[in-house]
Amino acid sequence: PDLAEDLTALFRQSDEALYGVKLKGKNGYVIYDAELEQQVMRTRLGFNLHNVSCNLPAAILIYKIDPQNTLLYASGELLRLTGDESLDALQQRTDGSALALVDEKERNIFHKESESENTKIFRYHLRNVQRGLVEVEICHRLELHPLYGTICYAVMLEREK
Repeated sequence: PDLAEDLTALFRQSDEALYGVKLKGKNGYVIYDAELEQQVMRTRLGFNLHNVSCNLPAAILIYKIDPQNTLLYASGELLRLTGDESLDALQQRTDGSALALVDEKERNIFHKESESENTKIFRYHLRNVQRGLVEVEICHRLELHPLYGTICYAVMLEREK
C-alpha cells in the first residue's frame, strides 16, 4: 500500500503483480516494484504482437518517422517478402532503415507518402534477397508514441502477378 498514491494505482499494481505470478507459473507470489510493471508490459506486448504477427496473412512493418525511417519491427511475413532469414539479417542488410526495403527508384515517394496523414493504399516494390523486386500494397497509419515520436504502422500484402 505504501507504493500507491491512491486506490486505483494500488489495484493496477496488484494486478501487475498477479500477472507476474502467472508468467512464472502457479502457486507463487510476487512483490510489486516498478521493474515488475515494465517486465509485465514487455511480456504482454511481446506475446500479443508475436501471436498476431505470426498468424496474420499480411506483413507488418513498424518504423519511426525520421530522416532514415528507422526500422523498429518486422513480422515473419515481412521477412518472407524480403527473403531475409531473421530480423537481425534484415537490420544488417538495410542498415536499420525501412527506406532501404523499397526499390531505390521509389524511395523518395515512399518517404514522402509515409509521412502522409492520409490512410490509403500505396504500391511499392520491396527488395527481396533471392527474387529481386516484389510488388506489394501497403496501408499505413501514423501514431504519436511517447518514447519514439511519430511511428508508422504499416500492413502489406504481396500483389499477385
